[in-house]
Amino acid sequence: MSRQRRSFSAKFKSNLVIELLKGEKDLNTLAAENSIQPKLLRNWKKEFLNNASVVFDDKREENLKEKLAEERKEKAEYAKKVGQLTMQVDWLKKNLKKFVDLTTRVSLVQNLLTTKEIPASVGARLLDINRLGRKTNVCTVKSPWLPGWAPQGKTLHE
Repeated sequence: MSRQRRSFSAKFKSNLVIELLKGEKDLNTLAAENSIQPKLLRNWKKEFLNNASVVFDDKREENLKEKLAEERKEKAEYAKKVGQLTMQVDWLKKNLKKFVDLTTRVSLVQNLLTTKEIPASVGARLLDINRLGRKTNVCTVKSPWLPGWAPQGKTLHE
């Protein structure tokens, strides 16, 4: 059966370190009284002393507030940009479907296979082209909405 790892609060750690620094009890005695390893108490003391200057740092809170304000501003800018780009993509999708015929849209997706600007599957989805698999013949669609239209030989994956 494995031992469960114990966790100690910051208050507990700091109280033990302060008691150790007072010098009333030595490290081994204090560790034994609290059922912890002396090495752990030594590490806590080292960390405590290394970070003691933070207590007297007046600019720490001011720096955190500035950083938080800057991050909020940056997040708002990103949200605005995402919204703007989403509107543009929606507009492009609507107008491409409305004003560009299927063969032109298929050739745009075929072009993506060579340029690799974006994945061809994403391009096909954006241009509202069915793309079921690698061997799918997109242009040979027979549809009641497109009577008599069925050019042969054009696929997305040539």
